[in-house]
Amino acid sequence: MQFILYEKLLIDMLKVAVLLTFVLLTCVKWNNSWSCVFKVSPGVRQGSVLSPYLFAVYVDDIGKLFNARLGTFVVLYANDILLLAPSVAPLQSLLQQCEKELNLIDMAINTKKFTAACVLVQEMTMCVLN
Repeated sequence: MQFILYEKLLIDMLKVAVLLTFVLLTCVKWNNSWSCVFKVSPGVRQGSVLSPYLFAVYVDDIGKLFNARLGTFVVLYANDILLLAPSVAPLQSLLQQCEKELNLIDMAINTKKFTAACVLVQEMTMCVLN
């Protein structure tokens, strides 16, 4: 499964003509002692300037789930995904499609950070679901 994820990321990166190869060695200092040098596993370090870019490349297929005919749209910003739909049924369908795409890349929606909002224009009311 891990190979498939790296393969997908590589293919996505090649689509935008980006190829990165690096080996990172590091060590840890604690008080006056140093650890042995060790190789850091593949991945992107948290806080890296490349993190937002690589995340955008990795989840780019989710942005293609929009359907203007149905009025459903996907907005990707940093590490957030905004799903927009004119009613509950298309929103549910869009959410299920999004979940499928995320499962393919071994990711999931964090339900602790998930919020759904419903704006009813005719009645001028708004409900927020957490």
